[in-house]
Amino acid sequence: MTFDYLKFAQSLDSYTGMDVKDEHNGQNGWIKWSHSDSDSVYNQVVEYTYDDKDSGETLGYRTWYMETSLMKSDNGKPTGMFVSVKIDYERNTGDDHIILITGFDVNGYLQVAQASIQFNGNSKDNLVIAPIRSSDIALSMYNTIHDLQKDVDYGGPTDNAGRKSFAYITQLHIYAITSAVSV
Repeated sequence: MTFDYLKFAQSLDSYTGMDVKDEHNGQNGWIKWSHSDSDSVYNQVVEYTYDDKDSGETLGYRTWYMETSLMKSDNGKPTGMFVSVKIDYERNTGDDHIILITGFDVNGYLQVAQASIQFNGNSKDNLVIAPIRSSDIALSMYNTIHDLQKDVDYGGPTDNAGRKSFAYITQLHIYAITSAVSV
């Protein structure tokens, strides 16, 4: 099983309202994080904006280089793969974070996803989404996060738009990750 980082960035860029920086100019979307001196691949990010139609806000996000873990049986044969990722919502007062973990079976089919959301400065608002298994995991994740956030006021219009877009951003990440997994 493999994970195609280029395909992930291209897939993320293809969704409505998304614009991946450095994906249209011959680069692959992955760049070294501007606040790091390290050349490690784990300091690479995809930076992008999301144009939120409901609020009219253009919101900045960054997705960190994914970690993949192959699962193997006792005889060494692959049984599946986990892909985990950290997503930052860039705010002037400190970033919020989404941690997304997805699990794929040996055939590359998504079987489970789980997420946690950490809000800068508001630990009482943090969310932990239990593992989701359904016929449409990405949509179920969207609905779960949306339902938890729909009645919450996060303050100003940009914070409300950015934080309430987490459901959509997480859903798109599940679709983009799924498109990048192959056997």
